[in-house]
Amino acid sequence: MNRLLLALFILMGGVTAAAQRPVYDRGYDESRPAAIIAPKGSCMFGGNFGVSSSVLDNYKFMVVTGITAKSHAINISPQFCWMFADNMGIGVRARYSRGYLGLDNASAGFGDITMEAKNYTYLRQKYLGAAFFRYYRPLGRSGRFSAFADAEVSVGGSQTKVQDARTEDIRGSFDTGFSATIGVNTGVMAFISKHLALDLRVGLLEFGYSRSNQVHNQVESGGNNGMAANFMIDLLQLSVGLSYYFNNGRK
Repeated sequence: MNRLLLALFILMGGVTAAAQRPVYDRGYDESRPAAIIAPKGSCMFGGNFGVSSSVLDNYKFMVVTGITAKSHAINISPQFCWMFADNMGIGVRARYSRGYLGLDNASAGFGDITMEAKNYTYLRQKYLGAAFFRYYRPLGRSGRFSAFADAEVSVGGSQTKVQDARTEDIRGSFDTGFSATIGVNTGVMAFISKHLALDLRVGLLEFGYSRSNQVHNQVESGGNNGMAANFMIDLLQLSVGLSYYFNNGRK
């Protein structure tokens, strides 16, 4: 019994001492107002754009030789956001991408086995519309740097066509797709002038559904349905863009 009472006294003493300790300081100064990156009522317009083109003439890559091809790609993603409160806004964005490959010749050899492909064209288009909510978390007190997070709901589609370049008929593989996603993107931004900012955004969390329908030579058909969840940083969704903030009262 004496040992039990002693243990209770020690436990009560420890709880009392813990209650008297000061609150753990995590380094945040809540007494000073946070910087305002995007004031209430201001707007942001921006996005990113990319284009590329290449020509291969009798090029060799590992076991694939004699590659003669032309390709080009374009990506564009504009966005608009209205701030309904300081450092918080709602907006819309669109994405469009187009990729083309014209393959004149390519061959691969594995011992006595040789494979060759000639005169094929590949064309793929993707388009997407999204609505998002954005929250800014200023970094420091200067109002120049900030982290941000987007909660986004999007729907989109795609079209893919693979054909023999020597024919202009309906033969080939034609694929149409649909996708719907809910996700969270995060990133950082920095003002390079009073109103113009450079931002880096990357996918962080995403739940998605997709389906596709394929028709080959207008005779055979097939389909694919899938669901996916991503709980890690997706570098394939890394994007760098410019944004212009106007009517935001920055001096």
